[in-house]
Amino acid sequence: MKFTTLFKRNSFGDYRKSQHKEMYEQIAEKHNCAPQHVYEIAHGKKIRGFDDRLLREALVNAGIMQLKPLP
Repeated sequence: MKFTTLFKRNSFGDYRKSQHKEMYEQIAEKHNCAPQHVYEIAHGKKIRGFDDRLLREALVNAGIMQLKPLP
């Protein structure tokens, strides 16, 4: 493994270019966070805590995400 890969960040893009922009903003306002963070959770960012789990649940309820079935 290269040393530089330890500091590599994932680039998720900009939520403002998404067709779900308004939904990300509504969820972010409700959960008191940034719409960009909601967008990143929706696109695969790791769930790091309870607040992120609530965001994931809101995204599932909005129909933007689907939960993966357990094997």
